Amino acid sequence: MQPHWLAPLRKQSIQRDRKKGLKVPTLAQVNSVWNGVLKDATAQSALDQLERDGFKVGHLRPQDPTFHNPSWADYIAAIPLLEN
Repeated sequence: MQPHWLAPLRKQSIQRDRKKGLKVPTLAQVNSVWNGVLKDATAQSALDQLERDGFKVGHLRPQDPTFHNPSWADYIAAIPLLEN
């Protein structure tokens, strides 16, 4: 459960980003990147190592590109979509 004060801060953040013209990736874009990650041999090796270390993220799917309720898959897949 999120702290009660977090939702207004996220709303303010999203509004500020929109005013700045920052583009929030779409779910389709994030899923496309995640599918590429799952097919990449080097990325798969990294996910396998994470799983061996007890951090299972390979079975996750991106579900929230707005980052209101993100999963680790959302964070990982959004990296190449971020502006510099």
